[in-house]
Amino acid sequence: MALVSRAVDCLVCVADAGARCAVAEGARAARLLTVHNGIDLSRFAYRGPAPDGPAVIVARLIPEKDHLTLLRAVALAVRQEPEFRLEIAGDGPCLADVRAVADQLDLRGRVRFLGRVEDVPSLLGRARLLVLSSWLEGTSLTLLEAMARGLPVVATRVGGNPEVVADGLTGLLVPARDPAALAEALVAVWRNPALGRMMGLAGRERVERGFDIRRTVARYESIYLNANDAAQPARDDATVGEALRS
Repeated sequence: MALVSRAVDCLVCVADAGARCAVAEGARAARLLTVHNGIDLSRFAYRGPAPDGPAVIVARLIPEKDHLTLLRAVALAVRQEPEFRLEIAGDGPCLADVRAVADQLDLRGRVRFLGRVEDVPSLLGRARLLVLSSWLEGTSLTLLEAMARGLPVVATRVGGNPEVVADGLTGLLVPARDPAALAEALVAVWRNPALGRMMGLAGRERVERGFDIRRTVARYESIYLNANDAAQPARDDATVGEALRS
């Protein structure tokens, strides 16, 4: 990382958390910029949580997304809320293991596997909340898309998630790999539709302000057009990603 940062005008990270990791690995902070991912808001119009909808997760079934912790959390949640339901959208190499754990936890009828879903806006439009159980994330497009649709979110406090989710305002953040904490947050949102609607509205406003794809494109365009200037911010290694931050 140190060699790479010396060979380029700037390194762009999609989250401040990633930029901090890059510095820890030897990258020069003066050459780091943060440009958060953005989404096309026209594809994800505000809808709000569906009162009778399920919780959903939209993620590849890979170890980093930690579906196994999520299933253990669901097993705890249904003890408190027997009507709690989860739909899993996505495919990947961990599918067999995830299905096996769902069976071991006797979650048939509580967890539904959708496979790969092409129409994500429609899926989010019939959901009650979105959950993301990852132990590793950048700036999650799934979180942004769900918030744009007006869903409350429950996510782990890792990577760029705290830069997207305002804890207690647009959703709830919990420690990674902690089924009990995740279950508690899921139940809290599930039981309180008014809280879910409030979080959904706040989430939509947050995405409009900071994560519109047009803003992201403009930032990248500025980097390319002003590469020489962007490589010369104030040399303060304690400040990461401030050069182009508005």
